[in-house]
Amino acid sequence: MTIVHVTPYYAPAWEWGGVVEAVTGLTRAQAAAGHHVVVITTDSLGRGVRGRAGAERLDDVEVRRAGTRLPALRARANLSWPVGFGRLLGDALHRARPDVVHCHEVRTVETLLALGAAARHATPAVISPHGTLPLDTGRALAKRAWDRVFARSTWRRVHRIVALNEAEALGVRAFTARWRLTHLDDACSIVPNGIDLERYARLPDRDGARRRFALPSDALVVLFLGRLESRKGVDLLVGAQERAAALGRRPHLLIAGPDAGMRDTIARQVAAAGAAAPVTMPGLVSGDEKLAALAAADLFVLPATGEGMSMALLEALAAGVPVVAAREAPLLPLEAAGAVVLADRTAGALGDSIARVLADSSLCGSLRARGRAWAAGHHGWPRVNAAMDDAYRLAVETAFARGGTQ
Repeated sequence: MTIVHVTPYYAPAWEWGGVVEAVTGLTRAQAAAGHHVVVITTDSLGRGVRGRAGAERLDDVEVRRAGTRLPALRARANLSWPVGFGRLLGDALHRARPDVVHCHEVRTVETLLALGAAARHATPAVISPHGTLPLDTGRALAKRAWDRVFARSTWRRVHRIVALNEAEALGVRAFTARWRLTHLDDACSIVPNGIDLERYARLPDRDGARRRFALPSDALVVLFLGRLESRKGVDLLVGAQERAAALGRRPHLLIAGPDAGMRDTIARQVAAAGAAAPVTMPGLVSGDEKLAALAAADLFVLPATGEGMSMALLEALAAGVPVVAAREAPLLPLEAAGAVVLADRTAGALGDSIARVLADSSLCGSLRARGRAWAAGHHGWPRVNAAMDDAYRLAVETAFARGGTQ
């Protein structure tokens, strides 16, 4: 099968978060499974960081990047002005003649251009919202305005929607009903994010990992991985840490991720707490450094809201790090399976759960085993690839039944 993926950002643009991890992992796994995979993206690698526009090959994936004007738009509104993006799309669709075009994220210029190009080339189109569809995950006014202008014209060209889980699928159905997109009734497939299980099963030495981040060898290390922004709940971490310390478990926070507006807030909280809040903030970690952060951790905490399915959480599960997370609908099945501990999204509740897990070695062992089992049972690449192939096949069948794309 030949697949053209369209995404606003791609490896090594790790600063933009979990979507980059998810899409990069998917394309690499598809290429390894024998598919011909082409990625059309931009040169945006982070806030104020741009790569080289042009073509390259990464892990058997053809990657073509368009240059961008006004790169600050990406940071401020998740929009860009990609130069020559339409030409890159047209060339890829003409040359590769793909079976399907797979767009990642909903309200982007790249997706608008891709769906238009797919329609012109009579190519079935699939879209993955990656948790961005709800209005309550940030930029609500901008999202409403975008939907009023583009929802019907965009989604009428879609043949299949890929949701990360049942919670996101319910949101998709509500969205299509609201905009009367009746052609998308029953056109949603559930395909979870995938993860390289072997990579996270081989973590570096724990003591060496702690030395890498200058962490005390005997500390109780609680790890946060993600962008430092309010939606991720990073402002709750120091309060949760103080609550856990008051209950007899004094954790050392390892807050790893690029600043998206909250680093100064955390620094002020740490300064106010003084010695009661030992915190290390190494900034963005990726590759071997991310594996070292997981190896150094006694516990992983995710206080975020609006997560479709956090890649950082999946990485912690696959690495066998016990997880405490804010209670969210997508995580309820993991809680039922005993793979995570969920808490209300307050500093006090999170602190209570952190202290409870750190104090209970039996619970830690159970979370490690069940977390790994969940990752292996639901997020291994053979299973994810097979589910995605089924979604693509259904998109092709839908396009054929419609007599072509719209």
